Order: sequence, then structure tokens, then C-alpha cells
Amino acid sequence: MSDELEDILSFDDEGISEEQLMKYLKGELSAEEVRRVEMAMVDSNLLSDAAEGLSNVSDAHKLNRIKREIEANLALQLHKKPEVEKRRAIGNLNWMYVFVVLLFIVLLIGFALVIFLLDKA
Repeated sequence: MSDELEDILSFDDEGISEEQLMKYLKGELSAEEVRRVEMAMVDSNLLSDAAEGLSNVSDAHKLNRIKREIEANLALQLHKKPEVEKRRAIGNLNWMYVFVVLLFIVLLIGFALVIFLLDKA
């Protein structure tokens, strides 16, 4: 698993670490650090959602288990994506190409029927 998938609680863009977030939730930060974390939460929906979700988990062991499960599910979902794209293809053709070809064939058949009916009349 890549480093990005192994640490889903990293908020490098906001400058907040997982450790700081956990200390914030436990009330172990200074007033200045609390303000910094709260300002980052205002700017980041992801960080505020993570803080809200983590505040609902009371046991640290349970939190680590949940984190590992999320990381595993995320890795699984990211690896499934190419399989889904393979199923959409017919050989080397994309579904859109098949649709366009079928539409062209139907139009040709319709045109041939119209010409046939006009010649017959």
C-alpha cells in the first residue's frame, strides 16, 4: 500500500497532524493550538468531518481498528477501478464506438427501407 493510503488521517495541506487532531479531541492542546486546529477545520470540510467522526469514537483501540479497515477498503476500491473499466470495453472497443456503429447501421437500414418503399409506390 502506498504511503498516501496508509495514513488517511494526514492533513498536510492544513498543517494539522493526526497527533494534533487527537490531542485536540482529548482537550490536551494549548489555546493557541486549539485556535489553529479550529481555523484549519473551518477551511477544510475533510478535517472538520474527520474531527466530528473521531469525536464519536471513545476507545483508542477501536479507533485504530476502524482506521485500518478504512485504509484497507480504500485500497480495495482504488484497485477495483481498472477492473470496472475493463468490463465496459468490448475487446478493444469502447461502448460509445459500438453505439455509434449500431446507430449508423440502423440509420442505413431505415434509409434503405424508405428508398425501397418510395420505389415501390
